[in-house]
Amino acid sequence: MAYEVIQPVSGANIFSEFLDTHDEGIHHIAGDMHNVPFCDRIKFFESRGFKMAQRGKLDGQESFRLL
Repeated sequence: MAYEVIQPVSGANIFSEFLDTHDEGIHHIAGDMHNVPFCDRIKFFESRGFKMAQRGKLDGQESFRLL
């Protein structure tokens, strides 16, 4: 299990927006999708009406998108 504490320090971003709207709390939860290809993971959530808010790379590979 890993915990990530995020403190936005400048500029507009989804973390500041969350704090302004909801105050402190849980912003997102990550889960293991058991080796499902990344593009299929995105299709899974988009087919259920979720919109991507942010994406990122870790070690040069696309590793997450916040929906």
